Amino acid sequence: MFFHRALFDQGWRIDESLRHAMDADFLIRLILDNVPFHAVPGLSGTMRLHQGAKTAYQQDVGYSEAAKVCASAIASGRMSAPVKRQALKGYHNMLLGLFRSGREREFRQGVHSLMRFGGIGAVPPKTFARYLLSLFGRPTAK
Repeated sequence: MFFHRALFDQGWRIDESLRHAMDADFLIRLILDNVPFHAVPGLSGTMRLHQGAKTAYQQDVGYSEAAKVCASAIASGRMSAPVKRQALKGYHNMLLGLFRSGREREFRQGVHSLMRFGGIGAVPPKTFARYLLSLFGRPTAK
């Protein structure tokens, strides 16, 4: 994704304190402020994922940052109902990533936020089971 320099001239900034989700954070803030977007046909850029890429070896940090950015956007209350439903689904997927990467504390906090944002129905039964596992410890192989 490419952004016109005029956005930066108008004072928009990328949050450089983020290591993985700075582009998602920037995009979400633009969307919430109704900044218009234009699709440019054709391929303008690519990326290559390799073992040394932070996206490949720091997924747990990426999930953590993405979940915080998503939670902040949902908490802003500035989303329409259909957009909020999709955001809750995305947030749920990020929480599952936190669980898979062993970040139980953040996962539990995220499940609490998910319930606050969307009610108990926003937490699928399997996710609630994972929540309980995170409270009492995962079973270990003998």
